[in-house]
Amino acid sequence: MDKITLNYEEMVAAYWDSLNTVLRGFNAQGEFLDLWVPDEDGVSSILNLVEAVQETGYNQMELDLTTETAQEIDLARLQEELVALGTVNLEPTATGYRLQVNGLTEGAAFHNLHAAYVAALRQAYQGPSQAGELSAQEGLELVHCTIKGVGLSVLVEPQRKIIQQAKWQGAEGPLEVGMMNACCQVILGLSLLEAADHGVLRLEDYLRDERLRRPAAGIVIPEKVEPAFGLPLELLRGLLSDFRKRTGYDQTINFFVKAYSNAWQALDGAGRKQRLQESLDQFLKDRKLNPKLFEVLSLDEKGRVTLASEVEFGRDQKAQLLLQLERHLDKHLEENLHLYVQELEDKNSKRRKTQENE
Repeated sequence: MDKITLNYEEMVAAYWDSLNTVLRGFNAQGEFLDLWVPDEDGVSSILNLVEAVQETGYNQMELDLTTETAQEIDLARLQEELVALGTVNLEPTATGYRLQVNGLTEGAAFHNLHAAYVAALRQAYQGPSQAGELSAQEGLELVHCTIKGVGLSVLVEPQRKIIQQAKWQGAEGPLEVGMMNACCQVILGLSLLEAADHGVLRLEDYLRDERLRRPAAGIVIPEKVEPAFGLPLELLRGLLSDFRKRTGYDQTINFFVKAYSNAWQALDGAGRKQRLQESLDQFLKDRKLNPKLFEVLSLDEKGRVTLASEVEFGRDQKAQLLLQLERHLDKHLEENLHLYVQELEDKNSKRRKTQENE
């Protein structure tokens, strides 16, 4: 079944009317609603309704809401909760809003997944597949591991043990396939030791949507906050174990730093500075911050970025903002860019003169 369109207010009204006229089996707009009961919490009520539609086999759902109902509902929380069920879109209409949830059939696979990972995993599942077989090539060594019927193969440059290619075999279902597609992307350019030590930490960071609630209040341990990370963790450690057994490789100290991408290295200084400023501008736009908050002054070959800002920040505000910006650049531009803000001149002339005389 493809799509169903429902009117929330009509359904709620019909439910209360049916209490006096129908003994059991409320199904005002569909037989799948036999067990649906409106909840005082509008978010829970709509979430239960979408789940009922999903379990019936519909792939798309449209739900009309009046302006009055929408004002009583935490729409931001509703959209966050619905992300695990499908792709969510909320559009204004002449009488209120139309809530659209697409991909419900596929979304069932992500039902129990933390909302922060759903969008990226769905995109990884729908994106280019990394499934396939690899064969040994001249100058590269083939390493393979299989866990619970799922295989992971990589081609490794033997001197620095850098992963050049990665493919998976045997994964089933949207969640597993999405996780393995993302894993194969994330580990490219890592050493085998780095992939085993921190590959899943990098994968978790790559998949997490920072606009949503964190999966844990403190340190995020991937396999603890989301069991789906357990499979890639075992596979990446298995690759290193297999390589050690076959080659005698015994390195345990890890000082790995990922090289800059070929695309970044191909740019001249002006090109890199422009890309950096564009990424910085996008960061400010996404967070609805002052577009003139930061300006790129310089960028050296070692990745040291100096920013200028004429804005006076509150206590700890600048440090928190720079940490968020560094994470944004790590995920969307390049790793290993280190941010510094140009020191502002003291506007108190007397204090400035005193300091100069000391």
